[in-house]
Amino acid sequence: MEPKINEISGIERIRQLDNYGLKRYAYQTSIQTLTHDLIDKLTPFYSPTYTTREEFFYEKASFVTLRALEPYVTPKQVAKSLIGTSSLTRLKMGYELMLEHRLLLEELAREMSDALLECGEECTDLW
Repeated sequence: MEPKINEISGIERIRQLDNYGLKRYAYQTSIQTLTHDLIDKLTPFYSPTYTTREEFFYEKASFVTLRALEPYVTPKQVAKSLIGTSSLTRLKMGYELMLEHRLLLEELAREMSDALLECGEECTDLW
């Protein structure tokens, strides 16, 4: 039986994910911009007292961060982040996951670059 994609770790998992685990909207803009867009859409549904709290921005930023990582994170990691009620904890977890993802992408890029250098001009099997 072949392992599920969520059970595979490291570079092999990144290779198997659509677009290497990147959400299209997440790599085209910043978390801050996405958070402001979300807040603009949600503000009419909350009271002014609720939306003016300092925590409001960070609550939404932590949500956006996890959504940006959606293809990469496992359901277990999402559940772990939702258990905590602290936006700071969720943001730290999001940061750690983004850093881990970036380091894996850099390692994969190095591997692909090395393979292209070894293969030369006739290289067609890497695409």
